[in-house]
Amino acid sequence: MSKYGKHKGRKAPTFLQLRHDMMGSPAWLSLSPRARCVWIVVAGRYNSYNNGEISLSCREVCDNLHISKSSATAGFNELIDRGFIKIAQQSSFTMKTKTARRWTLTHESVGKTPPTNEWRKWRA
Repeated sequence: MSKYGKHKGRKAPTFLQLRHDMMGSPAWLSLSPRARCVWIVVAGRYNSYNNGEISLSCREVCDNLHISKSSATAGFNELIDRGFIKIAQQSSFTMKTKTARRWTLTHESVGKTPPTNEWRKWRA
C-alpha cells in the first residue's frame, strides 16, 4: 500500500496518462500546442468510468487555460478532426436545458465497448 493510502481519509493521488504510441503518432505530432492543452483539460476530467459523459464547455477551457474562446474552439475542432475526442452529446444555447457538451476520449473504452482509437487512422 502506498504512503497515501495508509492514513485514514486520504486518497491516493490521481494522474493523467499520455501514452507513447499516442505521442509518436502523426495525428498527435500535427496538433497545435493549444489543442494539446485542451486535450489535457478534457482528459483530466476522465476518472476511469465517465468516458462519454465528460462534461466540459469552451468557457471552462478558456478559464482553465487563460485563452480566448476562439482558441479553445479551434483546439476542440483539431482534436475532433484528428480523432482524439468525439462529441458524445451535443449542446447549444438554443436548447431548453443549457448544458455543456459531453465528450468521449477515443483511446479509452466506453462501458464495455472497446476504444476506437480513431487517431491511429488519421493521415495528413
